[in-house]
Amino acid sequence: GGGASGDDGALSSHGDSSGGGGGQNWGAGGGGNGRTPRPSKGGADMSPVRPGGVDSAYETSDLVTPPPEKTRLDLILQSLSRITSPTVLADLHSPQRRAAEWIADDDLRPLPDGMPVPHDDYPRLYQRYSLAVLYMSSDGPKWNERLNFLSDSHECDWNDGVWNDELGDYESKGAFCDPSMTVFDLVLYDNGLKGTLAREVGSLHALRGFSVFMNELGGTIPSSVGNLRLMVRFDLGRNLFWSMMPNECMNMIHVEEFMLDGNDLTGTIPQELPSSFPNLRHLGLGANTLGGSLPPNLGNLRRLKKLELGSNRIEGRIPSSIGSLRSLTVLDLSDNRLTGEIPPEAFDLELASTVDLSGNALRGTIPLRDEGGSLPSMKYLRLFGNGLRGSIPSAIGTLGDAREILLDDNNLRGRIPESIGDLASVRVLGLSRNDLTGPIPVNLARCAEAEVILLGENGLTGTIPPVLFNPREGPADLAVLSLEENRLTGPIP
Repeated sequence: GGGASGDDGALSSHGDSSGGGGGQNWGAGGGGNGRTPRPSKGGADMSPVRPGGVDSAYETSDLVTPPPEKTRLDLILQSLSRITSPTVLADLHSPQRRAAEWIADDDLRPLPDGMPVPHDDYPRLYQRYSLAVLYMSSDGPKWNERLNFLSDSHECDWNDGVWNDELGDYESKGAFCDPSMTVFDLVLYDNGLKGTLAREVGSLHALRGFSVFMNELGGTIPSSVGNLRLMVRFDLGRNLFWSMMPNECMNMIHVEEFMLDGNDLTGTIPQELPSSFPNLRHLGLGANTLGGSLPPNLGNLRRLKKLELGSNRIEGRIPSSIGSLRSLTVLDLSDNRLTGEIPPEAFDLELASTVDLSGNALRGTIPLRDEGGSLPSMKYLRLFGNGLRGSIPSAIGTLGDAREILLDDNNLRGRIPESIGDLASVRVLGLSRNDLTGPIPVNLARCAEAEVILLGENGLTGTIPPVLFNPREGPADLAVLSLEENRLTGPIP
């Protein structure tokens, strides 16, 4: 046989076809088909003959030149063209071409028999290639931990334990596979990735987890991520991505954690997001430049626990449907351009421990019900930096487990309610820069855990209660007491 041979049954990347018979044929085939005729052992003339007889004269140009036999790299490139543009593969400097050449020249694992083949029949090559492209496109040699990427081992072993100082223990990072040897989880957060996110990631169709947060990946998020229809945890947070969120992301119908916070994404929050992500538990889009309005049907996300949309340019009103998020523990809409009143439904969230609506242009009153029952699990209530009016509700005292209540920089009027003393767990109480009047309540000393109390820039009158400075009767750990720019009289205790 005239086919190429070798120990691993594959052509070399240089197209060496001089091997003996019996090997796997990767090229044009043996038996003389497509080969240039050569003299036999007996020396007989084997030159091609034109029809019309052996003596017929012919020009060299009349010869049929056989196609060159395909090298290992040729076969790889032809097969990979099913998931990567041939133009990109032809670029000798592209991560895709370098990944293909690594498989052809340096990777010691054998290729599937019968290449080139449809990629659905041989997903293994595409899996290994896609991971190699991810490595090449994100400056893999300079990763904090290489995690065995581009080693000779199976790509399911491209992972390692990494020491975490904060946890005081090892944590696993890299590529992880299910029992069928298919990659289902990629954990590469805080690993020094720089560059772009290769579109070939979208070829890892079995991915259920993809975490690259806290790196320096930039450019646009490839639309191919929409092919990851089994995705459960998708985290690209704290990178350098810009432009709009691809609409194809809405194809991740099983996603439970969807985080793109801390980038420079523009555009709007897709209005169809609540209906596209029925299983969503954590939505993190904060610290971008997203505009538009909040989807009116946000309340359809019945399983949502964390809604983090702060530090964007979101406009309009907070939809009343937000009160239907009965599983919500964190609501962060801070530092946007929201207007209108705070819907009372937002204060009916029984499990909410954090509500941060600060830094907007909200108006109206604080919708705490006087009869109590609002926000029973509240730990952090931040409403500062708005245009809220009216008085501080006496129901503020029902937030007895709250550790931080910040109502600064509003237009609140009237007296500080006596019920403020019922905030037994509060550590930071901010009421500064309002229009509060009347005396400082003596009951304030009952806030035994208070460390910071901010009452400055109001219209408070009377004297400073000495009990605030008595560690036996007042807050023992009080570190900051701000009373500037009021109308207080009498001695400093």
